[in-house]
Amino acid sequence: MGLSTRLTHENIVEFLAIIYHRDTQSLYPGEQITVAQHMLQCASIAEQQGEGDTVVVAALLHDVGHLICHSDHLCLDLPDDNLSDSDQRHEEAGAVLLGKYFPQAVVDAVRFHVMAKRYLCTTEPGYIGHLSPASAGTLAGQGGLMTEVEVHCFQQKPHLDTNLKVRRIDDKANAPDFEHPDFLRYGPMIRRVLTTPG
Repeated sequence: MGLSTRLTHENIVEFLAIIYHRDTQSLYPGEQITVAQHMLQCASIAEQQGEGDTVVVAALLHDVGHLICHSDHLCLDLPDDNLSDSDQRHEEAGAVLLGKYFPQAVVDAVRFHVMAKRYLCTTEPGYIGHLSPASAGTLAGQGGLMTEVEVHCFQQKPHLDTNLKVRRIDDKANAPDFEHPDFLRYGPMIRRVLTTPG
């Protein structure tokens, strides 16, 4: 398929595979692995932990917004507010892309994985020590620690458990020598998680 093809439930997996396989050069900010390698590590770790399909797929796709940002002007029907051009809003770009095709638990894990980092660093003393230096370094620019009001609001999210599981996995996945399956290995699982068209 061409990258400008209109996305559907039938071709979304193929599209995701294309942008994953294009990401062979762009290192994850501050790390020694690419964004795609990071997300594949996340999916592999989720599987090793015995998580279900929803959490594995959410872990696999949580940073897909970075791949959108790294791809040149993809036709994704995104709102006209520069979402597709800004790595600083990758979580929203990813959620907008996936929102038409995936259940809300997956979409929320993508949309709130940065907020989940802020939440865990606020509510669990010492959690910041689990972050890589690069991730710890971006915390302030992402909003820093939460206020009491922000903590309370985040705790009301309907898929809080999934959000936090994906975030904890996210913070483990930055090893340059980690062996993981190819993206297409997850194709059948992704198709199982997709919502019904219409």
